[in-house]
Amino acid sequence: MRTLIVIILFFLAVFIFGEYRQDQQQEPILEKVEVVNNGVPVRVFYKGNPVKGLSKVDFKLLVNGKEKEIQEAVEISQKITTGKPGAGTGVNRKLRFFLLLFNISDYRIDMKKAVTPFFDNILRPGDRIMLVSNSIALGERMVVDPELDRQRVDHVIDIEMAKNRSKFARLDMSIDTLYEEYQNQLIANGGDAKATDIAIQYFIDTYTLLLKEYKSDFMTMDDQQYIQLAQYLEKQDMQKWVLNFYQIGYFPRVKLFSSLDKQLSQSQNYLKLITQEGNVPDEIAEKDISKFFLNTGASFHTVLMGSRNRIISNPNFSYDPIAISSEGVFRRLTELTGSKIMRSNKTEKFFKELSTREDVYYELFYAPDAPDAPDAPGKPGARKKDKIEVKLNNGDYEVVYDNGARAASFQTLVEKIEKEIPQINLGAVQFKDGALHFPVQNYKMDLVDQVNCGKIRVRLSVFDEKESRFVLDRKKETEAKSESLDFKIALNQQLKPGNYKVFVEVTDLLTKKNDVGLTEMQITETI
Repeated sequence: MRTLIVIILFFLAVFIFGEYRQDQQQEPILEKVEVVNNGVPVRVFYKGNPVKGLSKVDFKLLVNGKEKEIQEAVEISQKITTGKPGAGTGVNRKLRFFLLLFNISDYRIDMKKAVTPFFDNILRPGDRIMLVSNSIALGERMVVDPELDRQRVDHVIDIEMAKNRSKFARLDMSIDTLYEEYQNQLIANGGDAKATDIAIQYFIDTYTLLLKEYKSDFMTMDDQQYIQLAQYLEKQDMQKWVLNFYQIGYFPRVKLFSSLDKQLSQSQNYLKLITQEGNVPDEIAEKDISKFFLNTGASFHTVLMGSRNRIISNPNFSYDPIAISSEGVFRRLTELTGSKIMRSNKTEKFFKELSTREDVYYELFYAPDAPDAPDAPGKPGARKKDKIEVKLNNGDYEVVYDNGARAASFQTLVEKIEKEIPQINLGAVQFKDGALHFPVQNYKMDLVDQVNCGKIRVRLSVFDEKESRFVLDRKKETEAKSESLDFKIALNQQLKPGNYKVFVEVTDLLTKKNDVGLTEMQITETI
């Protein structure tokens, strides 16, 4: 959301009976009126391709059923630039953020090869990178040496593949044990109908638990985690890409028409299990979550990777694909944003095509209702979020946006999260008098040793454009006993004359949220 601030100066001359009171010192009164224009990210497609060159006259905006004047329509585009990061490439002129998502469901296919083109041709010093896998999350960090980040990612993949090896060994054993227990119960009951029903239900309940446990080992998130991730992405004021490496999961399903299938088919619960549980994603607000991510300004790309066929010794079972929530959410987002979905284990082509794709969207700005309007957001009993409808003059175009409609329970959860967790904010970074100056605010404060304070970590990195390397990388933690801090950091590191880029990262250690800033610095004499 962009903020338009109008400063209106009123010089108030006070006249009493038409005469100016010079016996009282008069000072100009400064009135600051802040008008925050709401922004609606909108994507426009024609035959699947993004449409460029539109202006506000091409759109019609309705807010809560009423047409609103579009103050401004800003076209925003981003494209992944490639080129082997090394000497001479320097640091990126624009801050770039990459979120890597890994759903690793096999141990026999090396996922490290899948991301090799990313580290070889895309990632550069100065980029931001973050990773989420089945069981590991690496928080956002600035790339100093891409090779070090490659090693970190490779290590995560090795851990997940080792876990999968153990998981499948346990799973095969658990299925065999369950089948044997079920058969023993059938033999023991001697054909008694009631005992047979109990045995069937025991098999279904245990099998369902195994399936849910198996799915929980994948890269799954609940509604709250999706919301927090989307809010985090939206906060990052830089170019953003989400790269989803999804290995399709396989689970031993009961073979249709096998002897076991015929026995279990007597139960309605079994019929429900085979038609739903393995094929329908987990119960999350998938549509609401997808719309929530549309506001982040990120480009989503998905590569669906296969797994090698697995063989199970029991002839009543076969390994078949199953679906989980993350597949549905990020596949849907990739489709909604007109981005790339590829089904292949060979990702060289995937990354090559990404480098030719330009993501284009528009942000439509409109003035919100006055705060004292009867139905303005925030008034008791009033709506919590504007309901949006965007129309195009060209009926051949397709438009994609978040219409603001939310399930009541989902919206309640969003408001709860927004209220509970503040987002630390880094103000403008400036270099003057041989030091860096920047304000920090909106961090969490809590009782630490009976004193109410915040805990802030500052990371300062200086990149020498001529030498194409970082010449300074420093961290410092401090306690904040007031609601805002003004930092002044002297650059006592000797810096030669030249052009530098300075990266500042501030982290709220109580919430683990962070914010980043970038400024350019020109040194004319050695400091």
